[in-house]
Amino acid sequence: MRPETQRPRPVRQPDEATFQNRRPKFTTTSSPIGNLLSRLDGVRQTDREDRKFLARCPAHDDRSPSLGIRETDDGRVLLKCWAGCSFEQITSAIGLSVSDLFPVRHGRDFDPNAPKPRRPKFSAYELLPLVITEAMVLALAYRELAHGGTLSDADLERAELAEHAVMGAWAEVKCYG
Repeated sequence: MRPETQRPRPVRQPDEATFQNRRPKFTTTSSPIGNLLSRLDGVRQTDREDRKFLARCPAHDDRSPSLGIRETDDGRVLLKCWAGCSFEQITSAIGLSVSDLFPVRHGRDFDPNAPKPRRPKFSAYELLPLVITEAMVLALAYRELAHGGTLSDADLERAELAEHAVMGAWAEVKCYG
């Protein structure tokens, strides 16, 4: 049949009874893929490693699975109806919005005016030798003071520098790990 003479497929509209009477086939509905798969019929996994599935398309009267589903590495869900239903027709037929097929993000994804997350200048592993050296300076200063001694102005200044370096290293890695 030529495309200009094809009849449009009827779109099934969901009702609350459809979702209440259907038992979820997948229990992890907190993820976008789990939420989607729990609302579909005839779901079967076609590739475990790539998280690919086939199901009967809810947007048209589907007797055999024609809806391809794939979860990407970042948690997004991709849909392809091989009978030609649009993404919007599929999601509305099962009572989901397009945003329900994307993982929840925090920070800049919610607020475009939020400051961009700062990348650490150094890893904790790279800072470890510095922290060990500066901790030794602080330990020597502490031992001198604990035994009743005093620190010269130069030693006191060096101990303050060591304390500043250790606290700076801690501030650099505390949010990242």
